[in-house]
Amino acid sequence: MNEEELIKSIVKSIVRPDEVTAVDYQFAEDSTGVPAVWVNLHVANDNSPSAQKVRKLSDFRKSVARSILDKNVSLWPYVQLVTD
Repeated sequence: MNEEELIKSIVKSIVRPDEVTAVDYQFAEDSTGVPAVWVNLHVANDNSPSAQKVRKLSDFRKSVARSILDKNVSLWPYVQLVTD
């Protein structure tokens, strides 16, 4: 399994909140030339999210990044929430 497949497998293995409607990936070098992956967590646009929703999505984003880092892959993870 190559690193791209491994990263996708890691993300799929994490139970995602219902608010995350889709996930997509971009594999490229970042602005400093370091190999990286951008993991885009798609959520519906919400102009007044509750504190609980913000915390849940933030915790999930951190969990995805931490899980990727824990596997010692060579790609640096940039995990971000993207509104649809």
